[in-house]
Amino acid sequence: MANPSEKPRYKKKGPIRFEAIGPFAIVVGCIWAYFFFLFDHQLRWGLQYGLTQGNGAEVNVGYLKTSFWKASFAMGAIQVTDPENPMQNRVEVGEVSYKLSWDALLRGKFVTNIAAIRTIEVNTPRKAKGFIVPPSPPSESEGESKAWSMMKESLASTPMGEIGEMLNGFNPSEKIKDLGNLKSAARIQELKGQLGTKEQEWAKALSSVPGTQEIDNVKKKIASVNIGGSNPAEIQKNISTLQDALKEAQAAQEKVTKTTDTLVGDVNKFSSSVGEVDNLVKKDREDLERKLKLPKIDAKSIGSQLFGDLVMRNLGSYAKYYYMAKKYMPPKKKPEKKTPEQIAEEKARARAKGKNYRFPVTTGYPVFWLQKAEISSKAENTELGGNVAGELTNVSSDPDRIGKPAMLHITGEFPKKNVTGVIFDVIFDAVGDKMEMRINGAVGSYPVSGQSFSDSADLKFVMTEAVGSTSISGKIAENGFLLAMTGTYKNPKYDIQAKSKLLEGILKNATGSLPMVTLGAKLEGEFLSPSISITTNLASALEAGLQKQLQGQVAEARKKLDGMIHDKIGKEKAALTNQMNQAKAKVLGPIEEKKKAVAAVQSEGQNKLAQAQKSLSNAGKSQATDAIKKKLRF
Repeated sequence: MANPSEKPRYKKKGPIRFEAIGPFAIVVGCIWAYFFFLFDHQLRWGLQYGLTQGNGAEVNVGYLKTSFWKASFAMGAIQVTDPENPMQNRVEVGEVSYKLSWDALLRGKFVTNIAAIRTIEVNTPRKAKGFIVPPSPPSESEGESKAWSMMKESLASTPMGEIGEMLNGFNPSEKIKDLGNLKSAARIQELKGQLGTKEQEWAKALSSVPGTQEIDNVKKKIASVNIGGSNPAEIQKNISTLQDALKEAQAAQEKVTKTTDTLVGDVNKFSSSVGEVDNLVKKDREDLERKLKLPKIDAKSIGSQLFGDLVMRNLGSYAKYYYMAKKYMPPKKKPEKKTPEQIAEEKARARAKGKNYRFPVTTGYPVFWLQKAEISSKAENTELGGNVAGELTNVSSDPDRIGKPAMLHITGEFPKKNVTGVIFDVIFDAVGDKMEMRINGAVGSYPVSGQSFSDSADLKFVMTEAVGSTSISGKIAENGFLLAMTGTYKNPKYDIQAKSKLLEGILKNATGSLPMVTLGAKLEGEFLSPSISITTNLASALEAGLQKQLQGQVAEARKKLDGMIHDKIGKEKAALTNQMNQAKAKVLGPIEEKKKAVAAVQSEGQNKLAQAQKSLSNAGKSQATDAIKKKLRF
């Protein structure tokens, strides 16, 4: 029996476990220390990395502060490097700040009722050169990226300096010592190998063509019929014989045609393939022209050369941001294809259940939702800033849940940079089955300087000064896009220096006649086969000036290129053509002879049949006359 005075071995535990306070405090302290000392730094680094990849050039975030108790976030001194000029920022933003909704945070969601974007400056200088993200090779799934790369390559044209060389005289053979592997030469060798096999096949098929024996039999049958006589019965017998012979001739003709149509078609098809070598010769010449940078002097090509890079920078960037946003949108569910029986069954079930009314869930949130961000900046507060106002609304990770598209609206001016009339509207609509971006923007007036059209040792062609205006509109969707851009450059001034004084004079005369340069550009089509068109009165003026001087030299250069190609493949091409013509004659000649023989037999039979029918008619009239005379006893 236990002694009542003996103390218990273990002390009875109370409601508070004091021995757990120490470990719990350590864990809480570590969490607090991480968020206090490291979280902001790592978040800032992560944002800088992500924004740099999206921009294609370095993005710096000067500071970043978060507060757990206030559920707030602020970052500022944001510098966005211009990928085209790493010593300059596209834009600088003084501060971005917002507070998160605790109601959403407790549900594991990030919802911002209102955010602020303040102090905006554009085209500011950098203290250090910004890092440019090297382009990564596109994967097979990035068809759109490939399409845009192909479009940029299609805009690549002859540097204007090459035109000066052409004006002073140009000999292709001096630049191209070896034509390399020509497509036409390879095709000729391929067709020569195929033609030998085809000749054997055609000879075998020709030997099996029927008709010779049948034609001879019909011919003998027609020859055996003697036309004449006065006996109607005999004449009628001859007519029947001739009709049977014509039926046999028709059958022979159909037999020959049926068995030779496939053969003739195959011969003609191969002959067309041989003829296509001429098209490959033209393509070879075009490839050599590109290799030689032989200039194209039409307004379309000149316009693409002058403003192609500018258009792609202004319009191509919208497609880039569309693809970026599209990656983070939830995939659209494709409607399931149902059979008529399934549709009828679903309708029957719906009628049985009645109609259900569903009301939207107003207290739910997507994972991320920026309801509204106010954009504001005052020119007097910054050295290079402007008066900017606007808002960004309904940026969400799940647009279907909130039922509203994301919208950006900005208006402003930058008086210290002489930029006025800025209007910019973007709508990214991913609600429902749609996935599209609509753009509408304009800059009423801005200074233009250093717009380079050519900067090489042979030619310097730069628009040094002008007053520009631009408007952009369009739509990008999953099935294609249409983007349009118009612009004007008033009172332009140029710096034109060329080795070729003739070219320099042409450029100065053309530019001097234009008090204003106009530009119109359009990108449209499907993502994998886009098209671009650029029109500008500057290109038209240059075309008019260059046509007279350059047309003859370009034609002469092309003639020499054709001669060089002919010297390499002419003999082989002539031998292939001659072999094809002989093979064609061996097949088509006998077939044509058989068809002519059938036609001749048919013609002979029809002539004899007509004579026999005429004899039968005459014999009938003669018998009728004799019968009347007998009755009248003449």
